[in-house]
Amino acid sequence: MKRFRRTTTAFVLIALLATTGQAKEEQTPEKLKIPKILSLESVRRLALKNNFDIALEKMGPESAEADIDTAEAEFEPKITGNSEYAQNRTPTGSALSGAMEVKTEQFDFDLGVTQKVRTGGRYDVRWASQKLRTNSTFSTLNPAVASNLNVSVTQPLLREFGINVNEADVIIAQNNLAISKDAFEEKVINVLTNVEEAYLDFAQAAEDLKAINESKVVADNLVAEVSKKAAPGVGVASKAELWEAQADQATANENVIIQEIIVRNNLDLLLNFVDPHRTTFHPDDNLVPEELTAGAKKIENRKEHEETALRERRELRQAVKLEENTEVAKDAAENGLLPKLDLVGSTTLRGLDSNHGASFDETSTLRSTSYAAGLALEIPLGNREAKARFRKADIEQRKAKIRTDSLKAQVVLEVREAIRAVNAAIDRSGEARKAKEFSEKTLQATRDRLKAGTATTRDVIEKNAVFVQSMVRYNRAIIDYHRAVARLAKATAQTLANRNIKLR
Repeated sequence: MKRFRRTTTAFVLIALLATTGQAKEEQTPEKLKIPKILSLESVRRLALKNNFDIALEKMGPESAEADIDTAEAEFEPKITGNSEYAQNRTPTGSALSGAMEVKTEQFDFDLGVTQKVRTGGRYDVRWASQKLRTNSTFSTLNPAVASNLNVSVTQPLLREFGINVNEADVIIAQNNLAISKDAFEEKVINVLTNVEEAYLDFAQAAEDLKAINESKVVADNLVAEVSKKAAPGVGVASKAELWEAQADQATANENVIIQEIIVRNNLDLLLNFVDPHRTTFHPDDNLVPEELTAGAKKIENRKEHEETALRERRELRQAVKLEENTEVAKDAAENGLLPKLDLVGSTTLRGLDSNHGASFDETSTLRSTSYAAGLALEIPLGNREAKARFRKADIEQRKAKIRTDSLKAQVVLEVREAIRAVNAAIDRSGEARKAKEFSEKTLQATRDRLKAGTATTRDVIEKNAVFVQSMVRYNRAIIDYHRAVARLAKATAQTLANRNIKLR
């Protein structure tokens, strides 16, 4: 009977070992998955390559360049032409008509070029030819070809006069191109800052998970230590300490589960910025952030940072260009208050012969020429429309000036806040490191006292909680330092320069 029991026990142990081994073998790939370090530089690079917002904003300058071409097209020369053939039969009852039924054939052709010049004037050069054939016996030249070369010029002297007035749309379009380029760079800066924020959220969650795991190790060890005291037959007090330790252990396990979910959620948010199609990373990749440290050198040259921000901030440069646009529009509207006085002139050279070549040559002889020159005046009574446009343009110009001044004040404020945040984070990280070191020593001393019987389970649990909080605060001080550095780079528009990023 004893031999049978020993044999049965052996089979059970072998089965348990086999089961345990199989379970370990199934868990090994998951547990031993090699971590991949996800660096801050790599997420920046991926964001520039894959981010949807950057791809959309990149099209802005291309559209703005098309607007410049549209505005410039107003000054392009235009070629015009026309041709027409007509036939007419007219019965007549007079012998003076040269025929009982006068038949005429007429072919008209004209070709010209017209263009608006940047001073506001316009010229028109046109050559017209008319060939007339008739059966009238009184026609001395049959067929008759008449050629006319006409040149006319109109130049405003008051309203609509001046290069700046007539190029207002071009200047505004060029400013809009500069605005669009700055908007694209601003979008890149914002995206990179948001990506860094998302990365730091992920790094903070990962560091918090490390701290919680360390707390769990302490809780596990505490249960093992107290279990020795609460052996069968001991008092209720020892069992109560064991239950307290086990409750703390269960809480630590729960915290690990919760924090693992937070880490994964923050990682997913980060990857949505930099790898939305998941072409670079696999969902099962064990991605971990790089180790971050806080700087030690405080920022002293606040004035230099403020001057850099006022010079380089993209949204401020956009505001300045928008203000220039309102000034251009105001000047154009002010010109509209003037009366319209145009200098007009024209000349026509004429030729007549039986064929086109001879008729055209006749025009070059200048024997049949006409000239005209004069002034055309137009004074609108009241001029309410022009006055209303000017008032509105003046209001828009003043509003743009106020927006620019307000933005300058906001930029300076952001720089000062960012500098204070960087310096405070440096101080915090130093103090938080000391607090972590001291709390760790306190926890170890309390654990030693527990073994000596001079401390309770509650004492260890409390010191462990303090130690975990000190690790979390230290990690967050480091993370906050990197947040502050990123925000200072954004506030001073140095995000691209500091990362050696050049946009094409």
